Amino acid sequence: MSSLALLPGAQAKERHQEKSMLLLRFLRTVTYSTADVLAAVLRVTKRQHVIHFLQQMELARLVTHKEFAELGGRITLWGITATGQDRAVRHGEDVNQSVFNPSKISVTNLLHYLDMQWIHVRAEQAGWRNFVYVDRQRRKQFDKNLHPTRAIRPDLLATNPSAHRAAIEYERIRKSVQRYHDEVIPGHVRTLNANEYDFVVWVTPTPEDQRELFAVISKAVEQIRAEGKWNLQVPTVLFKRFQFANLKTWPNY
Repeated sequence: MSSLALLPGAQAKERHQEKSMLLLRFLRTVTYSTADVLAAVLRVTKRQHVIHFLQQMELARLVTHKEFAELGGRITLWGITATGQDRAVRHGEDVNQSVFNPSKISVTNLLHYLDMQWIHVRAEQAGWRNFVYVDRQRRKQFDKNLHPTRAIRPDLLATNPSAHRAAIEYERIRKSVQRYHDEVIPGHVRTLNANEYDFVVWVTPTPEDQRELFAVISKAVEQIRAEGKWNLQVPTVLFKRFQFANLKTWPNY
């Protein structure tokens, strides 16, 4: 009878498939991640439960894992396989050919990339959508050869719950005032003028970093204005075009 509830065994199987698809859809985009990030994707608090689930997925050849040395410790990455990419496809989508290849992992950039994933997961759970990892997607509008005057590439693009498109910059290491003055801010101004996104949000690791970055960028903006080079030509809106946040409170500002 259609009105009958699913049997416990059937419910467990359905829930297993839902969890597997959630992880595969996320890994379809990011290719690899950690158990902690993937636990956040599933909204699971017990890390060991996620590891056990990933091990089951590995037996099905949907994911695989590899340990890396990082800052004197060890970090385990779980990545999607070709079989996992096939399973992750929804109707009308092309198969993503990216698979976990440990030999191509840049340990130097690994922590930055994993923090970008935290930004992604927390924002998505708060209603953000349409996430694009710009460097991984190699979006043409940010290609230096095609747009040499707009050669600024944010870490992420995403749409907030108010339907505004954001360029998200994760500033794990702050740049110099001169670099923000010469390259970063003018680049974002040009891209904002081109309507490729609606605002920029710089995310830092801590509130202290956020305050320091705000001071640095404010100083750079003041210098640009004083030089008569502030050329932002976009309509007035109710939100700020340059915004600041930190990982401790993200996605709240």
